[in-house]
Amino acid sequence: MTRTCSISTALLAGLLALGCNERPDVAGPAVPQPAHTVSRFTDFVGDFVIDEEQQLSALVGRSYETLVSVCTTGEDDPDTGLVQVVERPDGSINILTRATDVNVVLWTTVLPPDDCGLFLTTAPFATGTVRFISRVQERTEDGSFNLIGTYVGTVTSLETGQRYHFLFTAHIRVTPSGQVHFSGGDIKLRPIGG
Repeated sequence: MTRTCSISTALLAGLLALGCNERPDVAGPAVPQPAHTVSRFTDFVGDFVIDEEQQLSALVGRSYETLVSVCTTGEDDPDTGLVQVVERPDGSINILTRATDVNVVLWTTVLPPDDCGLFLTTAPFATGTVRFISRVQERTEDGSFNLIGTYVGTVTSLETGQRYHFLFTAHIRVTPSGQVHFSGGDIKLRPIGG
């Protein structure tokens, strides 16, 4: 099963910062350190996810209208979320990203993530909004970092008006060498009502 996922700039920057963080041992008297440093900012939230087994493609983070604008004029208005970065005294970093009302466009075919011609000539199956949350987990024993991201919300069929629960959870592991391994659940659609 192939899934394609793009990581927001904030998350990539945070992951790279984590991998480059040196923690030299310093001998001498203990020096009081601040409890932690917190920074908050907004950044683009979204992915393009392909589920070949179910023949589904989902663009998360832009409405269909924004996608048409990007493909025809180059003007973009991506969805954003709040990113919180906490740096602990030991140098470890925790990154939390949250967003609500993030647009999702769903197709019932596999589309390449960068083909505007296909986007404009292939009608979407459904559109809607989702909530997004992601967290970069602590460094593992081998020096890797793990990111878990979840999109959950509702999409509506453009043809029939049928509403569906939409769920996608991604697990991304970044190794000390910078390799990115992606795994996760399928795009899950469950009809709402009868």
